[in-house]
Amino acid sequence: MRCGEFRDAVAAWVDGEAGGEPVGMGHLAGCAGCAEWVEGLRRLRSLTEAAPGPSEEWERGLLARLGVVPGPGGGEGYSSGVH
Repeated sequence: MRCGEFRDAVAAWVDGEAGGEPVGMGHLAGCAGCAEWVEGLRRLRSLTEAAPGPSEEWERGLLARLGVVPGPGGGEGYSSGVH
């Protein structure tokens, strides 16, 4: 398996686009570059999972700038405010 094919398969797997372990995981044993790439991907995934999400204030400001308003009753839904 070539590095590009391997990395595409692993990226799809990490993104939840593929079930089970990706084909070609044995490629890691003989490819230091891909092993390093996978380790970087794992670190990135760990950091993004640990990062806090945007604050409610930031989200409200973004939605206001986009012209999006809360749905009826202030519920979860949003609308563009344009009728």
